[in-house]
Amino acid sequence: MFLFDDYVDEFKLRLVSGALAVLECLKRRGYELERSDALTMMKFFLAYKVFRKLEDHEKEFVIEESVDLEKCWYDKEEFTSEAQKIMINPSLSLYELVRLRPGEAEKRLTYEDCFQFARSDDFLSMPDYARENDTCNVHLNEILARRFCRRWTLDPLMEMTRHRLPILCCEMILKNLKNEDLCRVCFAATDHDISSINKKKVIKGYIVCDIKGILLQSQRRLHGMLGENATFEPTKLKLYSKSTFDVFTARSSRQTDERSASPCVKLPGTQLTK
Repeated sequence: MFLFDDYVDEFKLRLVSGALAVLECLKRRGYELERSDALTMMKFFLAYKVFRKLEDHEKEFVIEESVDLEKCWYDKEEFTSEAQKIMINPSLSLYELVRLRPGEAEKRLTYEDCFQFARSDDFLSMPDYARENDTCNVHLNEILARRFCRRWTLDPLMEMTRHRLPILCCEMILKNLKNEDLCRVCFAATDHDISSINKKKVIKGYIVCDIKGILLQSQRRLHGMLGENATFEPTKLKLYSKSTFDVFTARSSRQTDERSASPCVKLPGTQLTK
């Protein structure tokens, strides 16, 4: 354990990239990761608060295709001039990395790349506002951990919905969740109490990204399959603490078998309308 929070803040990138790089090495040597191992890693992430706060996500860092780059911290002249000189790997500079969409960044960045960068003089020479606390450090943590968190949240989400949502729909939901929320889904599915890990008050409004387009598309498909007289019956599924999201089981008046019903999902802040 570290004695000083400021020390941990500055070296969170090294902690996250190092831990994930070790897991990658173990997998290459034949170790098969189990869900309990993934939960241990997520507890590690939450204990050291390596992800951005929910309210900060809403203000600045949203896992979406559209991001207002002009207002971001990485457009400051001091950071830009330094980041263009820093190479994360032979084909990717730090300047390019922080401007990539999350999905593209995952493909071009390895855990080992980021671990070596976090240990380098280049990282320590960056401006303080970019290296510490909630800027470049946590931005890269979000990118690094995202693939791991999404990989281990798919099965728990399907279990929580009793496998009544197709995999494609579950993947679309996960795509719009932040890393901290992905961890919460995993813990909720296994009835783990993580209040002792993250003592901060749970913030309602579970989803930041707007996926209304996905929901409406799903509902149109359901009406196409079931007819215009289909009804939507809400079922509450409790996530983590006070957070919930609604699973709507759609069925036509002719359907009586619950197994034949087709589900769609309504998340907080969205509406299901024709």
